Amino acid sequence: MLFLCINVAKVNARGVCHYFSTKETDWSTALQICQENGLCLADLNKKEHFSILTWHLQGGDRTEYWFGLNHFLSNSLKYVGNNLPVRFIPESGNTDTDGNRQCGYIKPVTDSFTIAMADCSEKKRFICAESIACNSIHTNSTYSSGYFVWPSCNWGE
Repeated sequence: MLFLCINVAKVNARGVCHYFSTKETDWSTALQICQENGLCLADLNKKEHFSILTWHLQGGDRTEYWFGLNHFLSNSLKYVGNNLPVRFIPESGNTDTDGNRQCGYIKPVTDSFTIAMADCSEKKRFICAESIACNSIHTNSTYSSGYFVWPSCNWGE
């Protein structure tokens, strides 16, 4: 996995470490992998988080990434990490969940990124992040409790 730490000084929230997968899998397996590492699929519920994450993806391979937005685990569109509804959608975002499109992903569009919904069984890379809970299970991540998560976001400091 690749690592990206969002610094407290860069967003109006506590610093959060994001882990980018280098392999593709379906949404449910991505969630399981995140949970096995004391993490959760990332919540991109703030414009600042979305902007910083997508800025770091600029110039890359324009890959699609699963994140924690889904519709199949509840009756409405929510984040798996905090069970909250969507609070931010980029201008070109599409959260239409008709048919089998129940899981959120970051989608490259021209020279930027947006969010979209896809069939959860599709294979994509994914983004994990520290979270207080994941799918209603306490994670023991450093974000919420001071426990250590490996690899730590403090690497190289």
